[in-house]
Formats: sequence, C-alpha cells, structure tokens
Amino acid sequence: VVAFELDRDGRVVGNNVEMITATDGSAAAINAAFEAARRAIIRCQTAEGYNLPDDKYESWRQVRMTFDPSGMRVQ
Repeated sequence: VVAFELDRDGRVVGNNVEMITATDGSAAAINAAFEAARRAIIRCQTAEGYNLPDDKYESWRQVRMTFDPSGMRVQ
C-alpha cells in the first residue's frame, strides 16, 4: 500500500509517495515493487496534474493505493 497527497491541481505534493505496508517477498523485492509504483504514480501525472473534479478535492486529496505486482514479470 502506498500513499500520497495531491494538490488542488492534481499533482503529487513534492513528488512524495510513501510506502505504508508491504507483504510477501524479500526486502529487495518489496523495495523494487515500491519504486515501480512510485515511478508509475509520478510519471502518469501530466504537467497539469491528474485530471480530477475540482469540487471533489476533499475526496481525492489523500490517496492510498494498493499496488499488486504479482502479475508483473521481467522480460
């Protein structure tokens, strides 16, 4: 589970994504999965931020996301 805060423009505040909990896997695997999740969250926002409804800011300001890399594989 990762968490981050968005500003009113839908941008990740300070590009700060935090790991809240992790289960299964070695410390190296957990760190690799967290870094992949962090990069995806940061890279997927546009320069203008995520396109979210202004009137629902209090609903999407604090985000907790479960990232499950079990379906990923190295090619």
